[in-house]
Amino acid sequence: MKTISVVLLLCCVAVVGLVMARSSSSSADAGEPEPIGARQNGDVNCSGSIDLSDGIYILNWLFLGSEPPCPLADPPDLVERINELERALSDRDAELQETRRALDESRSELARIREVCVAGCTDPDAVNFDQNATIDDDSCEFEGCTDRESINYDPRADIDDGSCGDLPLIDGFTLLTDSNEKGLPEYRHDRTSIVMVMLPGGTFTMGSPADEIESTEIERPQHEVSVSPFLIAKYEVDWTQWANAVSIGFVRNTCGTSDNFVENSWCRRSRHHCAPASVSWNQARTFCETMQLELPTEAQWEYACRAGTDTPFSFGETLNPRDATFRESGHHPPTIHCVETKSPNAFTLHNMHGNEREWCLDAYDPDFYSTADATKPNPVARADPDDPDSGLFRVARGGRRQSLLEFCRSAYREPLERREDAGVRPVWNFPR
Repeated sequence: MKTISVVLLLCCVAVVGLVMARSSSSSADAGEPEPIGARQNGDVNCSGSIDLSDGIYILNWLFLGSEPPCPLADPPDLVERINELERALSDRDAELQETRRALDESRSELARIREVCVAGCTDPDAVNFDQNATIDDDSCEFEGCTDRESINYDPRADIDDGSCGDLPLIDGFTLLTDSNEKGLPEYRHDRTSIVMVMLPGGTFTMGSPADEIESTEIERPQHEVSVSPFLIAKYEVDWTQWANAVSIGFVRNTCGTSDNFVENSWCRRSRHHCAPASVSWNQARTFCETMQLELPTEAQWEYACRAGTDTPFSFGETLNPRDATFRESGHHPPTIHCVETKSPNAFTLHNMHGNEREWCLDAYDPDFYSTADATKPNPVARADPDDPDSGLFRVARGGRRQSLLEFCRSAYREPLERREDAGVRPVWNFPR
């Protein structure tokens, strides 16, 4: 036991000697060492070790030489990097918030537009009419006869409704034949005895090309027009038919005060009771409306006159006296002819060229062909109710016996004051 105690004592002395030696050598290099026992039990050094006692601290210091290097302040590069990353994250959060705000605003604007601007079919006559639609997207579909060969063909129809079938029975008309010399049905108007031809309707090119003889700008641009089937008088209304209407009180006596049509000298100037009546636009309109008929639109008249042709005249590039009554160059005007004379066109209509110009329903508009309304189905130029001068001039077609050849063309448009005289060729339209 004494031996052990001696050994321990010697060891302690040796340790103290070594400590003193290392303390002397270290103070020159590392400065003044931390006094032994300066750290209290439970303190944490920079390496994470806990001093349980001064002895353990001494042993650490003895065998390690010193504690691991411990910086006095945070590394500035690392701190700056951390700060940069935090700033970048903050900027991205702000950018993300701005993006989300812009997205929410765009979605709100789109919802508002969709609520106000609803695309769809806006035509109430269409089978797919959308009462909520505010913008027409050309999706409208219509029921009707889709057979182009049928007299009931409807150029707007997308869905066949079975109406193409047999000839219709028309109230106020008597069917004379279901196929005349050109295969077209003919009816007689019961109240006036006017013979009317049923035309099949369809699409044609209206107006004249720039190289057509003596054509004018009011006949252009040429444009495609669709017309529905309709009935049109085979002949111009003659003075006898007009007088019959006068005698039963349907229209005013245009021929003066005498009730006797034959004896009235003004009427006899035509030399023939079968000559076309020549009356003002107002009188012509009254006659047609009273008889439950209508004046033709310009589109209907030109379609009927052309009868499938695209030449200046329905008979070709020119006219001859056999086909029409007009004034040849260098000659006096011919006498007026009965309405049933001259050659019929391909629709079996007589005197569409010359003899007597014919009133149309349209108000005269020299620029109408350039408007969007001109290409709609069954177009018509109507007077502006807010313009007192609109409608004072109407359109006459076909030329007259005093007209030179070029003024009898299919496309020729003649503006006339309503009080001037022209002939009457009524039409009857199927309900649309």
